[in-house]
Amino acid sequence: MRLAYFDCFAGISGEYDPGALVDAGVDVAVLREELTKLPVSGYSLEAKTVKRGGFRGTKVDVVVDEKAQPPRRYTDIVAMISESTLEPAVQKGALDIFSAVWGRLKRICMGKRSK
Repeated sequence: MRLAYFDCFAGISGEYDPGALVDAGVDVAVLREELTKLPVSGYSLEAKTVKRGGFRGTKVDVVVDEKAQPPRRYTDIVAMISESTLEPAVQKGALDIFSAVWGRLKRICMGKRSK
């Protein structure tokens, strides 16, 4: 297993973190294949090279058919990850991250910006 560390001192963009993986050598086809392990449809990945501020990078857009996406609650997403065919360690990591992000969003929405 290979490991990558992201030093996101100023945040990270949803289009550029998978793009960074592609720039580091992950084939877009591998990303697509891994995502098929989640029980989700109605989307596609589009990768393209972009230049901004003198820097070149890969941008990976998730193009969503919004009509194919029902509203989902926290428990729906947890079930999707838990019932996926992702490796158990990947499931656990995804659930841990999703739980942390969800908790942070709830605190922000409730007006509590503490960590």
